Amino acid sequence: MPVLALLLVSIVGYFAFRRVNRSAVETIQAKLTTILETAVKALTIWSEEHKNNATYVAQQAEVRAAVLELAAASRDGATAEELVAAAAQSKIRGIAKQACEVYGYFGYQVIDSEGTVLSDFNSGAIGMSTSPAYDEYRQKLLAGEPVLSRPFLEAPSIRDDRPIGYEKGSSEDAAGSRGASSEPQANTARPRMLAAAPIQDSSGKMVASIGFAMRPEGEFTQILSVARVGESGETLAFDQRGWMLSGSRFERRLRDKKMLAPSAATSVLNLRLEPPKAEFRDASAADRGASLAGPVSSATRLTALAESTLALRDGLANDTISSNLVGYKDYLGEQSIGAGTWLPEYGFGVITKVDFAEAFAPRIVLRNIFAVLASLAVIGVAGNFVYLARLNAAQRKIRQVEKKALTLGQYTLQEKIGEGGMGVVYRASHAMLRRPTAVKLLLPSRSSELAISRFEQEVQHTAQLTHPNTISIYDFGRTREGIFYYAMEYLDGLDLSRLTEIDGPQSPGRVIHILQQVCCSLKEAHQNHLIHQDIKPANVILCRRGGLSDVVKVLDFGLVRQMTKSAPDAGLTLKGTPAFMSPESIQSPDNVDLRTDIYAIGAMGYFLLTGKEVFVGKSVVEVLKQQLVGQPIPIAMRLGSKGRGTEKDESLENVLMKCLDKDRDLRPGSAEAVFDQLARCESAGKWTATDAEHWWTDYLATRQPETEPPQDLPGQAATETIIVRPGDLEGITRTL
Repeated sequence: MPVLALLLVSIVGYFAFRRVNRSAVETIQAKLTTILETAVKALTIWSEEHKNNATYVAQQAEVRAAVLELAAASRDGATAEELVAAAAQSKIRGIAKQACEVYGYFGYQVIDSEGTVLSDFNSGAIGMSTSPAYDEYRQKLLAGEPVLSRPFLEAPSIRDDRPIGYEKGSSEDAAGSRGASSEPQANTARPRMLAAAPIQDSSGKMVASIGFAMRPEGEFTQILSVARVGESGETLAFDQRGWMLSGSRFERRLRDKKMLAPSAATSVLNLRLEPPKAEFRDASAADRGASLAGPVSSATRLTALAESTLALRDGLANDTISSNLVGYKDYLGEQSIGAGTWLPEYGFGVITKVDFAEAFAPRIVLRNIFAVLASLAVIGVAGNFVYLARLNAAQRKIRQVEKKALTLGQYTLQEKIGEGGMGVVYRASHAMLRRPTAVKLLLPSRSSELAISRFEQEVQHTAQLTHPNTISIYDFGRTREGIFYYAMEYLDGLDLSRLTEIDGPQSPGRVIHILQQVCCSLKEAHQNHLIHQDIKPANVILCRRGGLSDVVKVLDFGLVRQMTKSAPDAGLTLKGTPAFMSPESIQSPDNVDLRTDIYAIGAMGYFLLTGKEVFVGKSVVEVLKQQLVGQPIPIAMRLGSKGRGTEKDESLENVLMKCLDKDRDLRPGSAEAVFDQLARCESAGKWTATDAEHWWTDYLATRQPETEPPQDLPGQAATETIIVRPGDLEGITRTL
């Protein structure tokens, strides 16, 4: 009988261990995949941001005119000296310098369609040809697409004084000489990345491109370093030859092991993802990242994970993510596991890895526990109960590991529902309350001290407000990894921009109904000495609450400020949404009061009635100028025959025009005053609860399910940061 009991315990324990072991493997794989996808998404967002920066500069009329002038001179046979002396150079350099200061770049290049440098901070580079790395992206630029290059070396050798990033002379000259010493040396050329956008002529043909340079060991590496596991986890980017494109977390260990040359400033393009050698082995600049060198040769053996990821690029695997959970030797010589994917758009792969022992620590602990219990079972059946108790404890640990990547405090993240200027928003549920919740995370790429301060300010200010028409904040905190988040009520509705998009201009009665609720929310904020400063259709959600339809929720108090005066800001950076900014917020952004919100109410009401913004223009600066001196087109004229039926309300138009007065002293003095004036309008009360219920019934019946998460969650659309060049508003602000 004891033998039978022992046999039964052994069989049960064996299969239980296999089940838990399989669960551990699946959990680790899901965690690595989540981290990898998060890193890729963060890189994509970061890449689009820099491509948009380059496109913004390229589309400026002054830049385009100056570049076309230089390109024409180059085609006509102008010498390098003539290009350097051209008057257009100073215009381009001035704007490029401002862009570099604003966006954090260290240099720029203007290159024509043939690969000749037309403009650069380094005058000695003008007239030269770019390195072969530029050819990799030329076709995209010729097709009119902005690009972000993968990291490449900015100079071909260390012995000459030629401008960085350019070829001159023969390939033998470019290879250089490293001297008579037999000691290994790293090429001291530093890596760079370029964000470039095409500049086209009037026919749409790409004439040149303007690109801005950044260091891959900066933001590029920082984005990847956020997504990693524990003490040994690491997320890296690498090229088709296996050269590391982002900085290693373990550079000190690499130097101690002599795997990285002392002269190498960083591991970027100085270290290959291959099993470690006895000491550092130098390689040519062409081998370390030049696209013309082609794939890695068969003589070079990369790590197993790097090779399986490269197989995705070559179409040798059907999946988009390659996983290695059995273990392999990484570039440090450690037994590791990981997952990788290839990004064809950028020409490099991304892998995330972690030491085998750390990843499977719960499984190793469980295996040891099983061995001890099996030994105790020989003594008696009592060991069986001990084993089961330990097994249950181990299973709980596994479940905790599984939930860790998807849990923030008491909130379990379910699905991503949007992105905005400050962060990413997920639908979530509370562990105890089980109520739908929206959790907003601060994006790692935006985690500057200023962003964190603004994030905390948004939460603290919004949490002070309790009006039913203001979104409710439930909780706030930060994870063990330092990621800030807060939980707020989940709103299943649509913002006012979406409302006009699907339903056109709204009736006066409904506009009054909506604006009065906005006034109620702002009344409480103003009584608490807070100004919203970014009232706009995207920040107002229409939903159903408590059995009522057409309930308004005001969101995004990220720009809210105390009603105190401060010294004027000498800078030229404005924050807000141009179409809804009051004149004083443009002239004196540090000297606004609650009447700037009154102006925004008027602009939003105008938008709801007409489906159009008060002022439109070809550029942000043009809209700002009209906000300062332009006069709104009367609503009745804007509507024409496109109004909602025959409904017109001159009294409502008068209220809105008072709110839009350039002189804030002539606007209504408070949100409560606007509410009262709206209540006296001819159409007040015409939009009934029955009307609202019928509209929502029809809307929900015809609404199509989203096939993908929206790119901007209602109320989380990015508030624009407007860089106004000196002279853009000159004369207008001085006159006013």
